[in-house]
Amino acid sequence: MPTSQLVSRRWGRFAWQPPLLALVIMLGSCQENPLAVPLPGTQWVLDSAAVQISEVSLLPRTPSHGGSRTLYAGHSAETDHREAAILLKFSFPRADTTLLDSLLSARLTLILRVFDEDPPGLGASFELHAVDAPDTVWAESDTALTLANFPQLTFQTMASPREDSVVVRINTITNEVADTLTFRQQISFPVDTLLLRQWAAAATPNNGFLIRQGSGSGLLSCYSGENDAFSPYLALTLADTTAAGADTVVVQYRFSPGDLSIYPSAVPVSPVIEPLPPDDRSIELNHSYGLRSFLEFEPDFAPDSAKVVAGARLILRFRPDASRVRADQVVMQLSRRETANTEATERLLDFTYSVGSDSTIINLGGFMTALSIGSRENHGLELAVIPRENDFDHLTFWGPDAPDEGLRPRVEIIYAQPYVAP
Repeated sequence: MPTSQLVSRRWGRFAWQPPLLALVIMLGSCQENPLAVPLPGTQWVLDSAAVQISEVSLLPRTPSHGGSRTLYAGHSAETDHREAAILLKFSFPRADTTLLDSLLSARLTLILRVFDEDPPGLGASFELHAVDAPDTVWAESDTALTLANFPQLTFQTMASPREDSVVVRINTITNEVADTLTFRQQISFPVDTLLLRQWAAAATPNNGFLIRQGSGSGLLSCYSGENDAFSPYLALTLADTTAAGADTVVVQYRFSPGDLSIYPSAVPVSPVIEPLPPDDRSIELNHSYGLRSFLEFEPDFAPDSAKVVAGARLILRFRPDASRVRADQVVMQLSRRETANTEATERLLDFTYSVGSDSTIINLGGFMTALSIGSRENHGLELAVIPRENDFDHLTFWGPDAPDEGLRPRVEIIYAQPYVAP
């Protein structure tokens, strides 16, 4: 049965009475329900329409790696095995020079993010380097950095992932930590105390640390500073000169004010996973490649301006054979093209695909209403991944060439008109 008939049967035409209208308005706040605006009056007729997405095109763009909730070191699972590394900075103002005179030891710890039962990188070794060359300045907002941008590195030490106690930050303003430590999978490096003293005294440029894989395979995933509790940290063990006894020590914790992963992001010639035909027109999303998708409505589409748009939703069907997703969810951003001749976009909303679902449903009621009243123009929509979970995940939805009509992307629009008795 055609999609339009299915939609009409589901929503049909009804004379809405006040009690039922109240229920519709209440349900309108749900993402899965297309009714997005209250319907004034006491008796209304609902009608429906299905609009197909006729064109899908891929848009490779350089992603910004800073701001992600995850840091990566090692080699990705794609066919090209891109190498990722982690950059971190820690602040050491001149006031720390005297403090660090009593520094006994220091340790850098990153807490692992585990997306499945057997985390990649466990058993591999990783190298800690100091980025102390004056010409290797970096910022978290930098994009397209790779290991080639850091030719001069000072080797510090090596470590492998293990499980041990970690510090949990409970206040991001004061950097207060919990009294009770928790056991988590982690990677922890001893840090040269002389290096920290040199950074504080400005004797050596402080451009932070770089962590890269030394041996083994797989991709190590760690929490970044965007996470309140499990941020990377330096533990400084200091001699407590204010207390009696030479063996008395105190531990201070420093949290990274800037961190990001670096890795090649250009889409390779080789396939990301199983190869898709060049004209497949599936909706593909991958933050690590900067891969987003552009969706166009069927030609000459415009909402019926003679009716009230009561709601609308975009339905995308998951394509498991062309996806590789290790996180339990993928957070995405929907934007609209502002003009036909540029790639400038306006962010409409964020939404989440939960792994295991056969589809995701996006509320487009506000956008369709804007098209109907003429406050916005229709130049297509863009989908992109927001870097929150596993940025190397590759998510694919069926496009307009799906073999089953029910798998193809479409927009369902619900219109409302005042009911007139015959």
